[in-house]
Amino acid sequence: FRRTGFMFDVQNLRFILPDNDLIYSFLTDDISFYMQKFEVMVTDNFKTKQVTKPKISSLGVKVENDLLTIDFSKIDFDLSELKDIMAQYKLKKKYHRLKDGTFIDLEDNKEISFFDQVLTGMDIDYKDIEEGEVKLPVSRSLYLNQLLKGIKGTEILKNQEYKEIVNHLNQDLLEEEYELPENLNAKLRYYQKTGYNWLHVLDGYHFGGILADEMGLGKTVQAIATMVSLKNTGASHFAVVCPASVVTNWCREIRKMSRLQVVKIHGAGRKEALNSWISAGGVAVTTFETTAHFNLPESFELSLLVVDEAHYIKNSEARRTVNVKKICERAERMLFMTGTALENKPEEMVALIHILCPDIALRIQHMLALTAAPQFREAVAPVYYRRKREDVLTELPELIESEEWC
Repeated sequence: FRRTGFMFDVQNLRFILPDNDLIYSFLTDDISFYMQKFEVMVTDNFKTKQVTKPKISSLGVKVENDLLTIDFSKIDFDLSELKDIMAQYKLKKKYHRLKDGTFIDLEDNKEISFFDQVLTGMDIDYKDIEEGEVKLPVSRSLYLNQLLKGIKGTEILKNQEYKEIVNHLNQDLLEEEYELPENLNAKLRYYQKTGYNWLHVLDGYHFGGILADEMGLGKTVQAIATMVSLKNTGASHFAVVCPASVVTNWCREIRKMSRLQVVKIHGAGRKEALNSWISAGGVAVTTFETTAHFNLPESFELSLLVVDEAHYIKNSEARRTVNVKKICERAERMLFMTGTALENKPEEMVALIHILCPDIALRIQHMLALTAAPQFREAVAPVYYRRKREDVLTELPELIESEEWC
């Protein structure tokens, strides 16, 4: 008895285990030794004090009225104790003892890990979960779906609208086909059509996106196709913010592929060009530096803002970033484009998503140290789309050379 931590209570003539660590060791390991050597009889009360793993028998998930609702009521422990449980879990403790004396095993516990990711990754408060039902922005649907894969043996009850959103936003299952505009003077390759479809799906759920295809895979044509499509549905004002070195190229490509009116707002005459664009509509092509001079009317609304080489605004304190943010506030839709592999630089990714979709940025802020972690990739998956050349190699043409005089 003494070898397994018991102390002799002389007054009551009994052996006792004086602390929780020894009780936990006895329940998980030492009692098996006693059962091998002796006949062990236990009281009914003792049977209720076993070590358990919390179980989520079922979880309800639904989307209604643009809100994601999660039902936590089918949990086999008192949710009011969740905060204390998670405190022990974060300290990497082996167990937590509930108020009724039951021990919860915290090691390799998928359910507790799920709660940890839900609380930290979805910005939920303990009090919200204690009420049994949590309502969140619909933009968190795909991240939740990734977390649900980690809790095996739990019945997940999903309504049809939630299923549709998850399938639409899952890039691997992206099968939705959106018609290319007939007045688009360009042919899109298969993977470019997929990017065009993805941008339309994001628009349907009021998301912005980061199109991060490698250089040469046609980000520009995907963006122009999206502009033409939006123009055909009544949108009027578009803007492209880019480095000064590619302003002329953007103007040329837009004129070549569409009938959209193009206004270059850069250099001499920029004030007159800005006023012309505000009154007549079309596509304003400007530079990061010129955005400092964008004085837009109070009621002005921008249908789509495209930021090319978006990694230029990765520093949230930089003047160019502050200027672009002001234009973002006027934009119904945003598309950031960059050929840089941002998933390898999570700080830059977070800086961009803070502008593009602050709701998702909240969930990935705590993942900055997890550069290559699956959780980080899952969190940004709804708004980040990247293809490498080798991914679409069969779609690429032979080398095309052209001479252009300038």
